[in-house]
Amino acid sequence: MNRSTNEVNGDQIIADKITEAAAQGNRMVAVIGADHLNGIAKKLPEEIALEKRTPADGMYSWQHATEIATPAFTAVSVLFVLYLMILDLF
Repeated sequence: MNRSTNEVNGDQIIADKITEAAAQGNRMVAVIGADHLNGIAKKLPEEIALEKRTPADGMYSWQHATEIATPAFTAVSVLFVLYLMILDLF
């Protein structure tokens, strides 16, 4: 779906918020998704210096795996103990 250039879309709203925040101080950080990056960058004024950085950890990194595996292991362990307790009652 292509949007017309005249209508206000999400990228324009985010670019306006970044511009307002940058006017209040010297530096600011905006974390945005990759799908919005190019659209927002086009709508920012020239005087705003843009620095693009990629995520430090990828989606399939060891850090990401441990952040997901630890709570999952805890939840499975608790459910297993509850299951054993229910079996013991009957």
